[in-house]
Amino acid sequence: MATSGCILKKKDDYIVENSINDIKKSIFNAKLKIRGENIINHKNGEFCCLNLGIFDHIAFNCSADDFGNEEVEQGQSLNFYIDEINESYTDMNEFDWVLKGDKLCKIAFIENVIDNEQIVFKFIHEYLKINPQDYFWVEDDWVYTFEDMEKLSKLPYDECWCYKNPNDKLKDKN
Repeated sequence: MATSGCILKKKDDYIVENSINDIKKSIFNAKLKIRGENIINHKNGEFCCLNLGIFDHIAFNCSADDFGNEEVEQGQSLNFYIDEINESYTDMNEFDWVLKGDKLCKIAFIENVIDNEQIVFKFIHEYLKINPQDYFWVEDDWVYTFEDMEKLSKLPYDECWCYKNPNDKLKDKN
């Protein structure tokens, strides 16, 4: 079964262009690669969604026999989606337990977190450096904040980091 993660942001703070730029900066700062950028617009020209592939490395095979074949060797990779948030968005109260009184929305989705925890960690840490007011959620009853990621980055890397409540893990280290 695949596990996904989401970046959560206050609805009133969400500007899609800024979020796309911050995500691209975070990928670069984490020393990751982008492949397959695909922006989809509505018929009226408004933004609908962005799909990205994020990789830690890609090796290309450019021999004369196999010109154009790529991905001879590929490390960890994620599928990443940014969707529009409009007035009909229905999940506004889903994360009321995180931040009472403010409407949080899922602005970005990361598929296939399992087996890709390290690049998720690198990316989310960099993203939350730029957006410390946002949250990262992985299908459980807790979220990761910038402060959580900063503390975790100072500990030996734990490949199961995103499946453990950061409050439980970090209180033992303080």
